[in-house]
Amino acid sequence: MGIDTARFSGDIDEDLLCSICTFVLEDPVQAPICEHVFCNTCITEWLTSSQTCPIDRTNLTIDALKPAPRILRNFLSRLTLSCSNQTHGCPASLTLERFAAHLRECTFNPKRPVNCQSGCGMTILFEEHGNHNCIQSLKIELAIVQKENKEKNKEQEEKISKMQSELDLLKAEIDALKKVNQEKKPTSSDLQLLPTVGQSQAVNQGTVFADSIWLTKFNTVQNVQELFNSLVVPQPSDRVLKRVKEQLSGLGCPLEMVKTLIENSNESRWPPGLRFPEARRAHWDRLKDYRCRVTLFQFMPDTIKMIIIMASDNAHMDQDLFVINPGFLVLSMVHIYNILVVGVLVCWWAFKKYTESEMKACSGQDIIFDNAILKDNKNLSTPPVEEEESTPFAETKPEEVTE
Repeated sequence: MGIDTARFSGDIDEDLLCSICTFVLEDPVQAPICEHVFCNTCITEWLTSSQTCPIDRTNLTIDALKPAPRILRNFLSRLTLSCSNQTHGCPASLTLERFAAHLRECTFNPKRPVNCQSGCGMTILFEEHGNHNCIQSLKIELAIVQKENKEKNKEQEEKISKMQSELDLLKAEIDALKKVNQEKKPTSSDLQLLPTVGQSQAVNQGTVFADSIWLTKFNTVQNVQELFNSLVVPQPSDRVLKRVKEQLSGLGCPLEMVKTLIENSNESRWPPGLRFPEARRAHWDRLKDYRCRVTLFQFMPDTIKMIIIMASDNAHMDQDLFVINPGFLVLSMVHIYNILVVGVLVCWWAFKKYTESEMKACSGQDIIFDNAILKDNKNLSTPPVEEEESTPFAETKPEEVTE
């Protein structure tokens, strides 16, 4: 819609008027073929019902419209007109180029937002300032705020109800876990087999898994010097660790504890006081103070000695130098193959000696027995013959011949 010609001062050229609304062009656009100029809003509304130019009926679409020539827009910008708020007291008369900026800042604009000066401080339109009632406006504002608060309270109550349901569910789960834990609580006989270190010390050190029944299946050793004298494996192979994992799992060791002990079986993960051979030699006298768990299992052709040193068993040791939580694992190889060979050789030597002595004894008895048999045979076959006493070199008398 164009601008009313009555607001302009002086004569206006007809080329500056819209052919549809007959007012001064506002935001002018041009048809590309016939070059007729119209207000943007006027021609857009026209083309929604007819796809032709309103002057010469040539084909025309909204997408084909283009901005009016610059010279036409320059003529329009030089036109002088009065402010739209002239009826409200604005005396300004300005060019069309400055009209839009002035209208936004005009103090006589009835649609301009202002703050109420009567005490409520609400923002109202300038045209409503005279009829503004602070009390009524505050009541309306209060009703709006109360409605918003009511909706928020309802939303909060729903959230609280949902959280309460979740809390009740968690409490039920906790009670169920407590019941299961109570059922799995070790008996007094099992507790007697547990480490003698106080449970409070173990908890303070964070070694909750240490006071477990599975540890009672190991032999307790007080002095580990002899253990470290054997062939210690500083970096166990994957095959050995797999066998160790099977052994620990078979003894009932928790999965997390198995994983931790396997990780701490490498020499680099041991406490600083045992981490390297030099450190072990430097602290050799302290090894007798360790308390550890030991067990053996087969890893053919050898036997593996598994030594578990738990933090809960060694609260008396220097925590920074000799203990790591929850514990660590030391493996040593026992070469029973050589021991068996030596044992077999000893047994063979003893058997050989025993066999030789038996053979000698049997040989003597056989000779005596054979002589006795021969003697008995002679007595049975021929009567005894009296042997004449003869002297050596005795002459034989010739037989007398009878005539």
